[in-house]
Amino acid sequence: MMNVTVKESAAEIIKEEGTLWRNFSKQEIADFSHLTGDTNSIHLTENPVVQGLLILKELCDTTKSNNIEVKYVHPVYGENPVYIKRDGNTIIGYSGQALCFQAALL
Repeated sequence: MMNVTVKESAAEIIKEEGTLWRNFSKQEIADFSHLTGDTNSIHLTENPVVQGLLILKELCDTTKSNNIEVKYVHPVYGENPVYIKRDGNTIIGYSGQALCFQAALL
């Protein structure tokens, strides 16, 4: 018999709210999937996951920078508000009090 352990959720809980940044609609996520050819089913479900590339694109638009490094920690789901906090060249993004991504402006 195998010995199996369940990992605790890796999502870091964020207690303070930052600035409301985005709320990706299901239609926007589906449109981006079709535009980029990324038809992975996780982006086309009733509770779609926002594409990392869409998050990166929007971060570039928001910061007016094309030199960003992003670490994705937890999925961002459609129709859920995303908040950001900026500290110098670091941006953290979270949704539902879970840390979703960390970005560094290079």
